[in-house]
Amino acid sequence: MTLVPSLTRTVAVVLVGLLLYTALAAIGEYWGTGHWWSHGYVVSLAIPFILFPAFVWFAFVPRRIELAENELTICRLFGPVIRIPLDELEYYMSCGEVFMIQPRGRSSAYQIFPGAFPRHNWRAFVQELETRYPERKASYYIGATLYGRRKT
Repeated sequence: MTLVPSLTRTVAVVLVGLLLYTALAAIGEYWGTGHWWSHGYVVSLAIPFILFPAFVWFAFVPRRIELAENELTICRLFGPVIRIPLDELEYYMSCGEVFMIQPRGRSSAYQIFPGAFPRHNWRAFVQELETRYPERKASYYIGATLYGRRKT
């Protein structure tokens, strides 16, 4: 199984979230003070609306994810290709807007933004992990470290 991200999808998902959050903040400000944000303040929001999708794309979206019979391969935009033999997969978990995968012997998990991938492909990927390795699904996380009940 191979997953390939979409830049357009990533930007759209991130911007929709930012727009909703910004709209709620603007309404909250209006209810609290009786004034809408100034034109200059609204224009200044262009900075995070440009930088945040770019940050998500470069930091949390790999070029490709391949799940083979015995190995998980994560090809990042920058840096080396990550190859995780599936017998060394310690934990995985969906944590809000980030999916984390932690190999054995690593103190922190690799973080992936699922919104970059077509929904049906992402669900198939997660379902495949859950079907093959239900005992490796983490119970909780602290920061970027996953914890669970797996003892093997």
